[in-house]
Amino acid sequence: MEKLRVLWLEDGQCILFNALDKRISKICPSYVGKAAEEAASGKDLAVVIEDVIAEKALQESTEKLITYIAGSKIEKQKRLPVEVKRFNRTLVLCVSALCNLRCVYCSGNAGNRSDNMMSWDLAKDSIDYFFDHCSESGPYTLQFHGAGEPMTNPDIVMKSVEYARQLANQRNQKLLTRMSTNGIFSSDVAEWMAENMNHVSLSFDGPPEIHNKQRPKRDGRGSYDTVVNTIKILTRTGSLRRMNTVVTNEGTDRLEEIIRHVYGISQVKEIRILPMEYCGRCEVSGVQPINLEKYKKSFENIIPVAQSLGVKIITNLEQLNYYTEHYCGACGFNMCVTPAGVVSTCVEAMDEREEGIDELFIGKYDKEIHSFSIDWDKVFKLRSRTYYNLDECGKCVFRTNCAGNCLIRSGRKNKTVMSVDKDACDMTKLTLTKQLVDMAKSGETLAEKSANGEKTQVSFQELVDLSRKVAKQFDQVELRPWTIETMLLELTKQVGDLTKYFMTFENYYLGDRKLHPNYRASKDSIGNELADIMHAVIRIADYYQIDLEDAFQKARMAELNYCKRVEQNI
Repeated sequence: MEKLRVLWLEDGQCILFNALDKRISKICPSYVGKAAEEAASGKDLAVVIEDVIAEKALQESTEKLITYIAGSKIEKQKRLPVEVKRFNRTLVLCVSALCNLRCVYCSGNAGNRSDNMMSWDLAKDSIDYFFDHCSESGPYTLQFHGAGEPMTNPDIVMKSVEYARQLANQRNQKLLTRMSTNGIFSSDVAEWMAENMNHVSLSFDGPPEIHNKQRPKRDGRGSYDTVVNTIKILTRTGSLRRMNTVVTNEGTDRLEEIIRHVYGISQVKEIRILPMEYCGRCEVSGVQPINLEKYKKSFENIIPVAQSLGVKIITNLEQLNYYTEHYCGACGFNMCVTPAGVVSTCVEAMDEREEGIDELFIGKYDKEIHSFSIDWDKVFKLRSRTYYNLDECGKCVFRTNCAGNCLIRSGRKNKTVMSVDKDACDMTKLTLTKQLVDMAKSGETLAEKSANGEKTQVSFQELVDLSRKVAKQFDQVELRPWTIETMLLELTKQVGDLTKYFMTFENYYLGDRKLHPNYRASKDSIGNELADIMHAVIRIADYYQIDLEDAFQKARMAELNYCKRVEQNI
């Protein structure tokens, strides 16, 4: 019952959910929540049900519902043990503290550092050390991030990708490459990135008047047109996966407009919305701290807008379908190297002088021996930052969705990362509660039918959502991003496989063909190929932003109307 959660609503009713198994109930009466909470505390469910509920029929239905939502016993998470002197699977190289922009809210105050550029010795030694001190199994991730803009040091980025691929290949493992960028570089660099990055996150703040004001170039000119050109190049290969949009007081009243603009330009499926954090350059640029209450109200209104566009909104808060003990890899699992050779666990922890985040800095580079000294005790302490070791998380219903939220934001506010950011907590509860209530009211989950042993009737939209989930998982591990051409080739392949099984099943081939393992056909194999074809069609429809359900209905209705006209003329 450790995955079972009970969200209490203001009217005394409740919603049961299990984020790990993606199970949510409809809105339930209070006795269901009371029974679920007692069962989750370790009491025998059958005994609890008898104590709480008198009516036999309600006892049975409640027990089935709670058992279904609770799911099976939780499996241990595949994290490194706390006291193992290895990193997980992600190396982050912050190859430059230089930046060609002067964003008004830059947390790293990029462009104003003396230790500006990572050398090839440092990059190579970082990759070597990582592969000597990481999990044995992949896939591995090589990520490029700021102190500044990574592509102000393009030669080191390109050499690092090539070298890390060689080491991964020696282990017969995949290397995934990721880039966080501002998009300010030449078309030639953008073309290289499009061909060599699995996942690009690009910063883009919306309409020109907002973006140019918040993200000007070093000479004060706007950066909007250059970024849009980069977006066009990256979208051609599908490597642009996420847009990062920072919201200041300038944009809180225009959040819906910003979302629609960012999506309209990029067509990405994920937009990361970040309320501006008051740090770094904010203190000298004159930009005011964001009005969080105003932002919260605006944020609530964009959720349905994003859903209508087929866009997932990512925040520094976690989603309902997330279940974790640790907030992120900053909890002692990542190796992030700055241009000066300082090692941290967080991509935003660049400056050791910054107050409140010292716990995130875990080591330094020794150029004399071409290696690193790591304070593993600090690493182990970070790995102990779990929801069950944070007092504020103890009884929170969303503790396994969030696990204490962002470490560096907590450090900046509370002067220690072993704490919780209250504002982030409040936003998490607000956002996830709204999502749960909306899902429960709409009947998006069919928990009760499944619990009663009925065959679950899945809606067309649920099939589409499942296809999107599968596609996203494959996107994380494919050697290169899939383009629309690749999707069409995959559809053609699946139709060919369907034809092969059909021809064998219907005895169109010679009898010996059935003995070949690649031609053994059954209704199950035919059904599998039909399902694969449907999956490919859904991906293509998503690429062109086609509402497939609506298109299907319109096409079939047109045919019915055509048949009626023919009948009338006969």
